[in-house]
Order: sequence, then structure tokens, then C-alpha cells
Amino acid sequence: MDLQAFQSRLGFAGCESAVRHYQRRYVEWFLAGGRVLDVGCGEGVFLAMLRDAGHSGIGVDRSPTDLAKARARGLEVVEQDALQFLGGQLQAFDGIFCAHLIEHLPPAVAVELVQKFHEALRPGGRLVLLTPDVRDLEVLSERFWLDLTHVRPYPLPLLVRMLEVVGFTVLERGNDPRSGRGNAWRSLPLRWWRALRFGNLGYRGDAYVIAQRG
Repeated sequence: MDLQAFQSRLGFAGCESAVRHYQRRYVEWFLAGGRVLDVGCGEGVFLAMLRDAGHSGIGVDRSPTDLAKARARGLEVVEQDALQFLGGQLQAFDGIFCAHLIEHLPPAVAVELVQKFHEALRPGGRLVLLTPDVRDLEVLSERFWLDLTHVRPYPLPLLVRMLEVVGFTVLERGNDPRSGRGNAWRSLPLRWWRALRFGNLGYRGDAYVIAQRG
């Protein structure tokens, strides 16, 4: 069963326009003309933005349903497990983008994934990694668990240290308030109310880390 495709049918994910809105800024972290890999590329939304910016992009994902939509956009994608794919890609890429994948993995696999990221990047290559931030009480108490394929959260401090230990230099880290449902203007009153009530545990948006291989 394509559980990822079934999850999409449940309707809890953000729409494509919202994803484009908040992921557009990450395209700028990759050098023009570079070869960029999108790990867990899904339907190819970020790959399409890379192509529009003049990058040579390729995606890898296990969902045949999502990849059919990516191919319909004319994008280069591979249907394969990410770790298996990365195993044959030593210093093959100038950049790697990975959004909302690591939280689907158990710890040992997540560590192997970031190690493979380091090996697959050329010196100076950049990694952009995004994941839900469980410091947001709504994410921790409900939204994270609305995805049947989620295994465990990876808090931002943990991700930063994992990347540093395998050899990355972290260039930037933080939260992106434009991610998820925070884009919609109708959500603004709720966001303000949650900020007043919960402070730093209110709406935070996705956690992100941008790192570079030395």
C-alpha cells in the first residue's frame, strides 16, 4: 500500500500555493547552476521552483503516486528509498533539500541519512533541512500525530548537533512562521491569541537548519 498517497487523501497537508510561498526562500541558498537533490520530493513542488531558478534538480521519493505528478511536470525524479539512492552518490551534488522527511524515520536511520547527506555533497555544498517544530504545543499535542507516517519529532537543537557531529558547519537555524497554516490571513487572530496565551510555545512554524559541507 502507498501509505504516503493515502495520507495525502486525508487532507491534513498544506496546499501547493502555501508550500511554494514559504519554501521559495530556500531556493536562494543554492548556487546558481548547481546540481541539487530534493530528498522526499513528493509531487515536485520544490523541484519546479529550482528549475524556474535555473538549477539542475533531481528528486527521489518512494511514492509512485506522487512521482507520477512530478513526472507530469517534466521533472527528473527517481522512485527509490532515499538511503539506497544516496549510497551511490558520493560528492555528486552541490545542494540537498530535505523537507518533512526526517520525522518519518527512526533514530538510527535518521543518523544514517544525515551521514549520507554529507557524503553526497561536494565540498562547499549546502543542505537545507526542514521539520515540524514540537516546541509548538499544537504541533506536539495534535498536528504532528495527524500524519500516519510520522515516527518521532527531531527538535531543532538535536538536528543542529547531529549535523555538526557528522561534519557539517551550520550556517543558519531558526523557525519559519510562513510555513503550514500560518500563511493564511484567517489564521492571524488565532496565532496572536496563542502567542499571548502560550508565549514561546505558541505558533512557531517549521524548524529549519541550513548547513554546509567543509
